[in-house]
Amino acid sequence: DSSPDAAGGTDAATNTADPASAPAPDTSVAERPATATDTILLEGLPEAVPLRLIRSPGGFPLPFTAYVPTAMDPEFSTEGDGATLDIVAEFGGRRNDDAFLHLYVFPEGTSRQAAEAAALAYRAGRGIPVSRGLEPLAAPRDRTSMPWALDAYRFRYQSGGQWLVGRMGVGHRSERYFLLVRHYPEEYAEGFAPRADLVLQSWLWSDGSTLGGRPASRSR
Repeated sequence: DSSPDAAGGTDAATNTADPASAPAPDTSVAERPATATDTILLEGLPEAVPLRLIRSPGGFPLPFTAYVPTAMDPEFSTEGDGATLDIVAEFGGRRNDDAFLHLYVFPEGTSRQAAEAAALAYRAGRGIPVSRGLEPLAAPRDRTSMPWALDAYRFRYQSGGQWLVGRMGVGHRSERYFLLVRHYPEEYAEGFAPRADLVLQSWLWSDGSTLGGRPASRSR
């Protein structure tokens, strides 16, 4: 896999088993600091990244918290019985709508088959060609960045004179399916990918478990 996103791992947990009902809230999640700082490597040199804590709004079907770099803009919205989070890059104060993390929580009662079909429809809506732009993540090494996913795909395609890369996966939690997409221009790989990793590494569901469903460390 030659795309920059191929080795972009975040959550090392591998757990797609979900409880039959919504987990009880973990009080430690409520105590997370409002701001934090982490470090990424840019051109081989460490760079401090200021982070701010985001919390899903009341009524969000899968409550969570996560740390987002201050150079990225998080936007929550609702769509009928579903809910959406988009985190868009604003590096240097310039917004790039092609560089984003996208979460969509499907309406209650959505089947796995319907969720997977909707994920492929999302791909088609973005103009990602299925023949050469979308490949299933089958080998274990491919699944490092989305170990929680029931189905996951990587993509690399050309649009508007630039190459766009990323991954998308369908997950399941508390009887709800969700779609998570990492999408960015190939030239953004060094700056966007590690920042996206910081978001996903810091992701905690309301019961204190990570995106992959395992208990989180209490380092942050």
